Amino acid sequence: MSPNPAMVEHHDKCTLTYFNWFEDILKQGIEKGEIHPNAIRLSKGLFVLGDGIFVAGTKSSISLDIKEEINNYIDALFEFIEVKK
Repeated sequence: MSPNPAMVEHHDKCTLTYFNWFEDILKQGIEKGEIHPNAIRLSKGLFVLGDGIFVAGTKSSISLDIKEEINNYIDALFEFIEVKK
């Protein structure tokens, strides 16, 4: 069974919207000198990771606090990419 073309198109549109959203957030931090310029390369990965944690938390019997897991990951990541002043 192949996926519904309209659903694939909708999913692609949503995915690009989120990629762009994360990229814009990172660009703002870079322009303010708050985070390292290479952080822009993380925009798609941040979305994919968040999406994966959400799926793992809703489709398995493992108990995850999805918001806490994503926040912990992003906080740790920003410790590495944040420009120290």
